[in-house]
Amino acid sequence: MPGGLLRVACADRRTLQRWAIAVIVVAAAARVGWAAWIAHAEPSAVYNPDTPGYIWPARALIDGGRFSFSPTDPTPMYLRTPGYPAFLAAILWPTGSAWAISPIQATVSLLGVAVIVLVAWRLLGPTAALVAGAVVALDPLQFAASGALLTESVASVVLVAIVAVGVVVFASRRPRDVPLAVLLALGALVAVATLVRPAFWFYPLVLLVLLAVRFRRLPWRSVVARLLVFLLPVAVGVGGWQLRNHVAVDSWQVSGASGLAMHCWYAADVEAQVSGISVDDARRQLGCPQFDANPDGVCTPTVGCQVPDPEPRVRASTHGAARGWTSLRTTRCRPHAPWSKARCAKSEDPVTHSSAVTSTPTSRGR
Repeated sequence: MPGGLLRVACADRRTLQRWAIAVIVVAAAARVGWAAWIAHAEPSAVYNPDTPGYIWPARALIDGGRFSFSPTDPTPMYLRTPGYPAFLAAILWPTGSAWAISPIQATVSLLGVAVIVLVAWRLLGPTAALVAGAVVALDPLQFAASGALLTESVASVVLVAIVAVGVVVFASRRPRDVPLAVLLALGALVAVATLVRPAFWFYPLVLLVLLAVRFRRLPWRSVVARLLVFLLPVAVGVGGWQLRNHVAVDSWQVSGASGLAMHCWYAADVEAQVSGISVDDARRQLGCPQFDANPDGVCTPTVGCQVPDPEPRVRASTHGAARGWTSLRTTRCRPHAPWSKARCAKSEDPVTHSSAVTSTPTSRGR
């Protein structure tokens, strides 16, 4: 009797594994196929108001070898970190097609499913691993995000890779047996995650504490050495990016996106209420980019592309409430505004070829 039950259990387990594999294969094909179709049939479905801020720096990397606002605007990009634009550039450079991004990105997103299966296989066994992979493959949020031109899909893959390496560090080896190369890989993945999506900026601090607890029983020299190995790629990657921002825009922040949100969302709402105008008009008065801009449209010195503004414009220096973002946008010249110390001088707009007003920043590094 026990032998018969065991045979039935094994048969049921094998059946479950086959079904899970079938679900993963079908879901993977559907994810890539859907991303390819929707990007071709309805390109606006994979675009987002934030998309131009990634597409145009990617094109600038390809055309000019610099991380700037666009191929025609050499202003250093500070609103976005370079990880996702670099990923887009790696696709655009050989293909030359924006359509190719969605299916390729959807294919890359399947690496997250594969890593989850491998980790669960090692920890829980094949049946649980395949079921977990099937559940992740069917996740509707990942399905939808896989083809969208946003950071979520790539960031999720990097996050799963961090978990996989973390299992090696924290669960599968004794502390003294953890190779230094694994700690180096963990630090590199955390740095990449931060440069893809700045919301990961606190991960190094959290992992540093967890690693210190993990290696607490080792000699203190060994603990310090392991922590330094982990921090090395973080210091080079994230620290190097912050140093670049300090030199370029006089700020140590990882990203200026918070300044953009403060200036063009919250401040624009207040301006609209006080002045009795629409929020869109308030954003135009504040010099904000058009959030519905088409990244395949006309490129101007903003976060993407929009219809060229024939009125004079100025790049304002980073002072006041909009610090960290206003140095990288365009707006009308207001040299006496309390948040701007820009000195206005006439020049010709490289896009519209019309007489425009630009600024000569007084701060170092711009």
